[in-house]
Amino acid sequence: MRSAFVTATATGVAYALVGWIALGLAIPPTYAAPLYPSAGIALAAAMVFGPAAVPGAFLGSFAVNAYTTWLRGPLGVEALLLPALTGLGAALQAEAGRRLVARLCGAPAALSEPGEVARFYALAVPLSCLTSASVATAAFVAAGTVPASGAPFLWWTWWAGDTLGVLIGAPIVLALIGRPRADWAPRRVSLGLPLLVITLLLALAILQVARWDEQRAASRFERDARSAAAAVASRLQQPLAALRALEGLDTVAPDIDDATLRAAMARWLDAEPALRAAGRSVWVAPGDVPALEARRRAAGAADFRVFDRPGAAPRAADEPLMVIVQIEPAATNRAALGVNQRSIPAAREAIDASRRTGLPVASAGFRLTQETGDRTGVVVYQALYDAPPGTEPATEDERLARTRGLVFVTVEPDLLLASAGEREPTYLRRCLLDTDPQAERPLLAGDAGCLEPARAGAHVLSEPVTFAARLWTIRVDAARDAVPDEQRGSAFLFSLVALAAAALLGALLMAVTGRTRRIEVAVDARTAELQREVAERRRAEAALREREQQLRAIVDTAPLGICYTELDGRILAPNPAFCALLGRPAGDLVGRAVEVFMHPDDVPEGRQRLAALREGRIDAYRRRSRFVRPDGSEAEVQISIALLRDDDGRPHRIVGVVEDIGEHLRLAQAERDRDAAEAANRAKSEFVSRMSHELRTPLNAMLGFAQLLELDRAPALAPHQSGWTAQIQRAGWHLLQMINDTLDLSRIESGTLRLHVEALDLRELLPACTALVEPAARARRLRVATAVEPEAATVLGDLTRVKQVLVNLLSNAVKYNVDGGTVDVRARAAGEDRVAIDVADTGLGMTAEQVAHLFEPFNRLGRETSGQEGTGIGLVIARRLAEAMGGTLQAASRPGEGSCFTLTLPRGDAAAHPPAESAADEPPALRYRRRLVHYVEDNATNAEVMRGILAQRPQIRLEVSALG
Repeated sequence: MRSAFVTATATGVAYALVGWIALGLAIPPTYAAPLYPSAGIALAAAMVFGPAAVPGAFLGSFAVNAYTTWLRGPLGVEALLLPALTGLGAALQAEAGRRLVARLCGAPAALSEPGEVARFYALAVPLSCLTSASVATAAFVAAGTVPASGAPFLWWTWWAGDTLGVLIGAPIVLALIGRPRADWAPRRVSLGLPLLVITLLLALAILQVARWDEQRAASRFERDARSAAAAVASRLQQPLAALRALEGLDTVAPDIDDATLRAAMARWLDAEPALRAAGRSVWVAPGDVPALEARRRAAGAADFRVFDRPGAAPRAADEPLMVIVQIEPAATNRAALGVNQRSIPAAREAIDASRRTGLPVASAGFRLTQETGDRTGVVVYQALYDAPPGTEPATEDERLARTRGLVFVTVEPDLLLASAGEREPTYLRRCLLDTDPQAERPLLAGDAGCLEPARAGAHVLSEPVTFAARLWTIRVDAARDAVPDEQRGSAFLFSLVALAAAALLGALLMAVTGRTRRIEVAVDARTAELQREVAERRRAEAALREREQQLRAIVDTAPLGICYTELDGRILAPNPAFCALLGRPAGDLVGRAVEVFMHPDDVPEGRQRLAALREGRIDAYRRRSRFVRPDGSEAEVQISIALLRDDDGRPHRIVGVVEDIGEHLRLAQAERDRDAAEAANRAKSEFVSRMSHELRTPLNAMLGFAQLLELDRAPALAPHQSGWTAQIQRAGWHLLQMINDTLDLSRIESGTLRLHVEALDLRELLPACTALVEPAARARRLRVATAVEPEAATVLGDLTRVKQVLVNLLSNAVKYNVDGGTVDVRARAAGEDRVAIDVADTGLGMTAEQVAHLFEPFNRLGRETSGQEGTGIGLVIARRLAEAMGGTLQAASRPGEGSCFTLTLPRGDAAAHPPAESAADEPPALRYRRRLVHYVEDNATNAEVMRGILAQRPQIRLEVSALG
């Protein structure tokens, strides 16, 4: 026990001392050296002292890696885990190398024969060194010290360093302590000393080349980093220039309207993506807020209101407000219009500073009101004063008293940083930091890692920059090994080549100086080889007998027909599957030619192939054929024939494998038929979908411009022209409905239809649907009545699709009714969890045969010449939509008595939907607006057309949400 402790301790001390010296050759950040002689010390000690030296490799490696970890930060439990894992890899490598050397070169290994030296250098050492490299790489990647992308380079460096360290270090150590001493002692001067001197000289050369690499990389980073910082600093001037332009515009025209502001700022906003907003604010007392809101609404901002930012601290009742009254671009900054900027803590400080100084002042970073995500923004404010041009207030008190508002620009530093770095090297990491220790968001732009201390060896450049009275820092950094360098790795390549040459020199010296005991070793090796050959021969004979038995069992139980024949085709030994395939016992087959049982049409080809086999022109072939059974039936088979040769290479026998492929052929044909049908269906669906989308775009444009012509009153259309536009719209809407129906059917068939199922109140939904068919019903003097039972008030379904189904049923009830008839809509309970909606009319009705074909696509049941518009797919879509929502759609009809369509849907939660208030007393203007909103919501494809109408006719007022 004491001897093992001494051995492990001595090995660990030697390992650690040499390892710390080798750190000078390490390649950061992994501290993997291209030459690591400590691995050679561990292997040599394990070869000489056995497993007792293996714990010393663990201790030495742990000490070295713990030291390198301490260099990078304080030690902790997690920091010690990485050295422990690398130490485990070193110990496993020493043991693996000891075992491999013992197996490949013998134990104790004298390494005197050229073959032993070759196996030691080419196999034992490279293979054993895979262990530590693999364990260490996995540990470094798992700990996050090295990214996954750097794992291959780390593994290769680690493996090469250990391999060269063993190839050079192990012979030096073995020359000092190797056993047997008679083989190793004479090599101290001839082997150990030359390798030691060469290694020291190469280490000095490697250090110098590595130092040149580091200097070149640092110079490259310094140049690129300063250029990147200058680009960011230059880009920061863009928002300030835009602010000055906005201030000058306000000076010239204090009451500028929204359109002029939009035109003036368009160039700045387009030129600088980081410029998120620009606008004006007014200084207003609390009592003047209603007047301000009224003025802005009269100017066109219909929904303008003054408010504090949500979550802001309460303010005094008499505290003035700084309210945003104009902001561009309006589309993306609408949420900020009307906000009291002084309710934002970061903005309040900057606004007051600008009021006091009269200079532009930037706020600290904060989340912008108009942004939905957590993106940091900075706003630069320029106070405006109530004074004639050229007579600005001179004192702070005058500025505070005469403040009338401000102009501002909003900057998103992340976008500014990205645009400034478009032409900069990608290896640089750029960050923009606020140096104010009170800033809530010190990181204005860049990666969150910029707030962490730089890693050891990383390149860092920090440049202070003043932006609108606020001190920022532009930080540019890069990992030590990320700087591009065409000559990077020259030290590593130089070391590999030089050290490999030194290793080869060591191998040559080892082979030249190891001539003792060669004859004895050769005799022992030959004797052992003969013994192994005898044992291998016996094992081969036993294996051959076992293989023969296995093959016989396989042939007898194989599901394929196997037949062993003479060269002329006479059957020698058929297996049971072959007999079953032909429907004959083995006795009827043996001795007879195979062609006797083949279909007559296949015999000529079989004879030609058989002749080619006998003559040796081919060794095998495959073909399809047919066998005739005793009952006259035919078996479709796949035949695989192979020629067997004797020891002299002459044709000897023939073996054939026969597979019944009748079922396979039928299955393949069925699959081809199925694939063809599916392909045709997909092609049809794709064609319908593409054509529907392509037709809708020009059709929407035609409808939109027809509506514009109808609404235009300067001058108004002639009466006959109005009729023409009405005819265009009727035809267009009919065609658009046909296209939408076709597209819906395509989506349903392809499975791409998306539904949003929710609880729907039929007391609100049914009146909304009947209102859409009210004009057509009134034209034909039809009475439309609705009734909803209390227990059937709510259903579950997609609002748009349920409304689509009901409107389709109501439209058909009106279309195919008689003048002066009725349409009754009734919602009733249909079981515990179902609601049925009946739509009954007093129309012509249908026969039983027509009802049977009612839900077939494009079948109008003979109504094509009735003059009623339609495509024949509306009811098909309605039924499939109902089924997609978990419901059904059924029809019942009798000729001359009308029809009744029943839509069944799952019951909803009635308690969550109280009855709607009556709309009987609704003002006509409000009812018109509500219907127009419903129209836009129900016809999403016409949104672009309606936008064009609204742009030309501002007097038409719609809720903004309806056009969303």
